[in-house]
Amino acid sequence: MNKDVLLQEGWALYKEGRFPESFAKFDSAILYTDPTDIEAHLGKGLALMRMGNFNDAHQEFALVYSPYVQEALQVLNLYVPDTLQDTIGGDKASPALIGMRVGLTPSAQQYPMAAWKLGPILRMNGVTFENSRYVYLPVDLIKITVDPDTGGPEAVKSIEAGTYVRAFMPATIPLSVDDLSVTYTDTVDGPIVFLAGTVTGPGEALFLTDWLVDNTDDTLRLNILTMRIDKNGLGERPDIVWMALAADAYAYYLDPANTHKRIGAYLAYTAYMLFPLRGEIPEDKPYHGIDGLSEDDEVVFNGLLGIATLGYYKDNLVGNAVTIIRFYGDSTFPAPDWTTFPTTREQMQWSVGYTRDNLYNAAVYSKANELFFQR
Repeated sequence: MNKDVLLQEGWALYKEGRFPESFAKFDSAILYTDPTDIEAHLGKGLALMRMGNFNDAHQEFALVYSPYVQEALQVLNLYVPDTLQDTIGGDKASPALIGMRVGLTPSAQQYPMAAWKLGPILRMNGVTFENSRYVYLPVDLIKITVDPDTGGPEAVKSIEAGTYVRAFMPATIPLSVDDLSVTYTDTVDGPIVFLAGTVTGPGEALFLTDWLVDNTDDTLRLNILTMRIDKNGLGERPDIVWMALAADAYAYYLDPANTHKRIGAYLAYTAYMLFPLRGEIPEDKPYHGIDGLSEDDEVVFNGLLGIATLGYYKDNLVGNAVTIIRFYGDSTFPAPDWTTFPTTREQMQWSVGYTRDNLYNAAVYSKANELFFQR
């Protein structure tokens, strides 16, 4: 069997919508000619995705891009002196409360906890998200632990942030990318964490701002999920590697069994930022013109931003969704002075409204579809 012929036939069948037959061609190229050919694995993954076999599709895509871009959990133990506690937003006079029950109930009310600017704390602790080989792009916050060092384990407070975090976004894109390399760009505020939660009755709430104790050596422990990105680019076939990363974002978003759409969201956002590494795809390539991956650049950009926005929205990180809409689509939405880092009681209450008010939620969904999917 001739690998090039099998690949050509596989892409032709894929574009015709004949996905099982396309899968067979790519699978034959892997089984009988070259098990390491990443173009064949990309095609096989796309065919699997279109056939609804998302789990196997993820494996094919990850095989292609994971040598260059992959998830990496980081645990940061950060010293927080009193002088940096003003990076913690929130008005103690306002109902900045959180109910420690997990999940929402119909009668539960959501309240803001706090907005945290991590940049000053990270810089003071000498934390950098790059080394000589990799850039580590923060994309998700898994857990927050605060140890005020008051002498006993009962003082330690923690949140499984996946339940409560409603925004975790860089203040600006912390990457500098050209067609050859990636570097990390420091930002003034750093990643911003905006927390919201529920309170369902008296005695079930805590002031998050009280967790950091005056005149003690507080420790802020963050379990942060990052994307580890090779600083030297995406290898010898960057177009194929980049397409696999973007395709995996689509697969996570489309998978009806995936209840955490944020995975597709941050993969899509990462692919958007790394787009310069993909390079141009000539029209004579058999994989030119693949929906959302190698067609018109503007269509590719909009598709990725749409997946990122709606993925965050569907996973209740509405702050992230609104930030993308404002930064890449409509800077006046939902209002000119809206911010993911609320500094007043009114801004915090209004921002939290986007996580619980059906009209606000509908507005986010509608605006994302209008901007990125033209529908």
